[in-house]
Amino acid sequence: MKIIRHGRLSTFAILIAALGLPRIAFAQTQTATSPQTTTTVAKPAAAKGPSVTPPPTAITVARPAGLKGEPVVITATPAAVAKKPGHEGVAMHGHWIIDLRNADGAVAEHRDFENSLLSPTDLLYLVTGEYVSGDLGITIASTGSLVCTTYPGTTGGLGGCLVAASSTAGLGGFTGCAGSAAGFCNYNLKEVVNGGGGNGTITLSGTMPVLASGAVTEVGTQLFACNTGGTGSYSGIDPIGCYNQTEGGGYFWGNLTGTSITPLNVTTGQTIAFTVVLTFS
Repeated sequence: MKIIRHGRLSTFAILIAALGLPRIAFAQTQTATSPQTTTTVAKPAAAKGPSVTPPPTAITVARPAGLKGEPVVITATPAAVAKKPGHEGVAMHGHWIIDLRNADGAVAEHRDFENSLLSPTDLLYLVTGEYVSGDLGITIASTGSLVCTTYPGTTGGLGGCLVAASSTAGLGGFTGCAGSAAGFCNYNLKEVVNGGGGNGTITLSGTMPVLASGAVTEVGTQLFACNTGGTGSYSGIDPIGCYNQTEGGGYFWGNLTGTSITPLNVTTGQTIAFTVVLTFS
């Protein structure tokens, strides 16, 4: 075999072809005698730190009992974010789905939005043992009179209308639900904890009937906790004791996540259905 030499570059190209390697494109134009795979090697960009792309997370949430519709599936795919030294931390978010339903079950309005942590101090006290966690709840605020009750003269911010899990233990005793007017407390809260894989989630769902027309302007989740020793000391009550605690005795609540919303106008006879997925990252 006769090889015609045309300088070092041609010899290098023939060697690559003989080995079956992909040809590298150089600034100098070359004529190929047979089809080749061309790979362009670019100079790496300046590194800005490792990039992390969490896997997609799919969460299936069944609608509250008695309401029509398929389960809600929430899929979140966070974008890759370069880690920056000194910016590490823990974030808590609430993904809200609100369906306002007419008496026949038809959806009159649908809302889907995010909110964030309102009271980091409560989490600090839980981690250090000054607070013992009791229960969770969903709460709303409305302009003028509260939309959850016909009791006259009722106004207030978050905490006025509540979706709770129980009317007798802990949370119900603290808020005075057992002796309150109809509608202040609704006992259909469902809580599902998913701690397997990823960052884990807490899903809260429940419904609240509209007993008075008005506008919902704020929504939130609440954390009920106990501390019988006062701030600065360990809680003197265990978790089951906190859950069974009645009004008083160091039992209190704090807004966990929440946000103001574009007023949601509601009419007597409608039902507000909530699904809240709390995530940590």
